[in-house]
Amino acid sequence: MSEVEDITSKIDSQNKKDAMWQVVIGIVLSVLAVLGMFILARNMSKPIMNAVDMAKEISKGCFDRRLNYSKEDEVGQLSFALDNMANILKSHADIAEKIASGNLNQTVTMAGVDDQLGLALKRMLDDLNQLVSDIKTRADIIGSNSDTVSVMSDDLSNGATDSAASVTEISASIA
Repeated sequence: MSEVEDITSKIDSQNKKDAMWQVVIGIVLSVLAVLGMFILARNMSKPIMNAVDMAKEISKGCFDRRLNYSKEDEVGQLSFALDNMANILKSHADIAEKIASGNLNQTVTMAGVDDQLGLALKRMLDDLNQLVSDIKTRADIIGSNSDTVSVMSDDLSNGATDSAASVTEISASIA
């Protein structure tokens, strides 16, 4: 019986050691899994947070930042859309800046058929070009009319001079 007790004792001892190793291995694997999930979550959330930051900058009127994230997943599609939106808004802002500086020879590139800002810029550019054309036409008319007024003024002046001379002659002949 003592031999059975020895074997039982050894088995119990080995079971305790095995259980301890299982707990240690389980804890190590759990810690590694948590670290792996943390790294994975950070890698997944970083591009999304960059997209949020870029959207905030766009909402403040800054169109210079790009994400340049080229994965084929949903975050990649979001990044592509934000980069494209920033490019279009930057292009529209550049056109508006050139218009503001007096350069009306601009072409507005539409982002799509529903591009409200592009349509407004195009309409504004067309209206300003029409206004400048109307002002030039009216300036030419005013220039032409001023030449006519000048000629008439000279004729009137000559007529007044002739009238004054006639009055002087009449006055001299009466006296």
